[in-house]
Amino acid sequence: PLSDFDPEFPRGDEITIYHLLTHQSGLPDYVGAFEDLAKSGEYFDPEDIYEVIAESVAEEGLAFTPGQYVQYSNSNFLLAAILIQELSGYEYHTYIQEKVLQPLDMDQTEPGANTITGTDYAQGYHGQENVSNYPMHITLGAGDWTSTVADLEKWCSAVMGDQWFSPA
Repeated sequence: PLSDFDPEFPRGDEITIYHLLTHQSGLPDYVGAFEDLAKSGEYFDPEDIYEVIAESVAEEGLAFTPGQYVQYSNSNFLLAAILIQELSGYEYHTYIQEKVLQPLDMDQTEPGANTITGTDYAQGYHGQENVSNYPMHITLGAGDWTSTVADLEKWCSAVMGDQWFSPA
């Protein structure tokens, strides 16, 4: 449970790493509270966002009891990224680069810039609108990478096959 890592995190005794990785934590998504401010130039580090998530849970509770439902929340991946840093002693991007991307030969994937340039890189769309320009500093652990379609194919093959995870 999160309480093993931060005894002060509200309801942290109920939320596990498994809940974070499977979007079953009930944590509210933080993006709405930060996105417009970040797009206007304000800077927030992951610890600032972590504190807002904790305050939100303390004041308003969780969206649901952990494990009860599945609901995507960027907060899950931000907390997981912070845990990776704390437990490994590595900066998050360095850890992912060394432990995940290099073993999968994903050499065209790197921490994302606010603007994706280059025709080889996958772009984000909402309907017909390109939404690839984004304040990446608020997305630690939650999509803060730029990648080519070829590397995304490597990722999907690894995750959906037995290249990365053995059947056991």
